[in-house]
Amino acid sequence: MKKEELFNIIGEVDEQKVAAAGMAMNTQKKSRPVWVKWGAMAACLCLVVVGVLFAHNAEPAHQIALNYNEASSVMSGAASVDSKAITVELILQTTAKYFKIKPEDMRSQKRTALITYPRQIAMYLSKQHTKAPLTQIGAAIGGRNHATVLHSCKAVANLMETDKAFRHQVEEIEKLVLAK
Repeated sequence: MKKEELFNIIGEVDEQKVAAAGMAMNTQKKSRPVWVKWGAMAACLCLVVVGVLFAHNAEPAHQIALNYNEASSVMSGAASVDSKAITVELILQTTAKYFKIKPEDMRSQKRTALITYPRQIAMYLSKQHTKAPLTQIGAAIGGRNHATVLHSCKAVANLMETDKAFRHQVEEIEKLVLAK
């Protein structure tokens, strides 16, 4: 297929449906990292384009047949779904290891900055990467209540906006968590 034909077919995609999908992504209550939003949007757009291509290919000789191996080899560069789920405990352990402190200290009642910042980061990442409710996150990190978790998440988000070094630390921890 020539490049011009492909662009003509893609140009026929209903722009209102694509915009509606984008609006749906932006109206979700739980905030997600930007790469998740754009990744989901790109996947939806790819499905629309593939659907349009199949719709325009009416001749049987031009039909495309994919098997599982071909599809997995194509998608090998895409984000893979890991069989190990991200849990609050995993985030807590990873954050503690990054800051070279004991996970027990993060669960303790200590309020020193050396413990508080890692604890708040663990709460923030738990909210971002797990489906656990705030009460469950707080219970797993030293028996805190949901208001404490919410305050920690807001504090980390605000500090990330103003302090590049802090943002870099949080992003490094996030990469470590996602790599496991």
